[in-house]
Amino acid sequence: MRITEACSLRKRDFDTSGIRIKINIPAKFTKNKQARTTYLSKEAGNYVKPILDRINDDKLVFGTSEDPNCSKMNEIIRFTRVREKAGFIEKYASGTHKISLHSFRAWFISKCNRVDFGIGHAFAGHDLYMKQYDRHSEQDKLEFYLKAEQSLMIYDVPVNENEMDDIRKKNEVLEEEVERQRIVLERVVKQLENKS
Repeated sequence: MRITEACSLRKRDFDTSGIRIKINIPAKFTKNKQARTTYLSKEAGNYVKPILDRINDDKLVFGTSEDPNCSKMNEIIRFTRVREKAGFIEKYASGTHKISLHSFRAWFISKCNRVDFGIGHAFAGHDLYMKQYDRHSEQDKLEFYLKAEQSLMIYDVPVNENEMDDIRKKNEVLEEEVERQRIVLERVVKQLENKS
């Protein structure tokens, strides 16, 4: 979402009834004045759900002011402080910071487009891709999102099945070695007991 879109969302715009939280972004807050939906990853949903649980339907979820522009500026200022504290101050030759709120949006679009080219742009509300995206059912959109979700997580990075198989095999080898060492240790202990 764009910063203003996120800051304008109220609890009523969030649908928590599905397997992922769906966000219905009202047309009046989008750049192209077309409503659209997007989703929260399971990871992000775990952080947002407690906020939704403690507020009423008319409350802003992320915004700090009823004035969307004021909310946007508050978020930019807050993010600037966090970025500086974290030491992410590197800039492009143009003077634009390499890490910005907008760079996260671009990162999201890129990750989703690897699943199905155009879907990231559609989730982000880019006009060119909206018509292609609108042909899909809500279930199709969710399935595209779920495929991209693994690339969107930051902390809850899933392990793929091939990696899990390798881990299981290594674990079996280690368990066999531990068992061999246990048997050797038992023999040594018995020999020592017999000598005394």
